[in-house]
Amino acid sequence: MVKNAVWDKLQLLYGLDGTTTAGLYFEKFDEQNKIGLVRCSHISLTMLLVTLTIITKIDEREILICPEYVTGTIKKANKYLSKVIETN
Repeated sequence: MVKNAVWDKLQLLYGLDGTTTAGLYFEKFDEQNKIGLVRCSHISLTMLLVTLTIITKIDEREILICPEYVTGTIKKANKYLSKVIETN
C-alpha cells in the first residue's frame, strides 16, 4: 500500500525518467510499528522527501508520513531502526 502510493506519486511528479533515476528501494517496513526504511540515491533525496510529504491519502484513509532520520549508509539506518523498534 505505502510502496505503491510512493511509486505512483513519484512517477506523477517526476515522470518515468525521474522515478528510475531515484533508485528507490524499500529495505524494510514494520507494519506493527508503522515504520520503515527506504533507500534512494543521494541525488534523489530531495525528490523522495517532497514525494513523502505530499502523500496525504492511501485507500481513502488520511495519513501523514514523517521522515525521521536520514543517513548516508544502510548500516546506520538499520541501527537507528532497530533502536526505534526496541523502544516501542
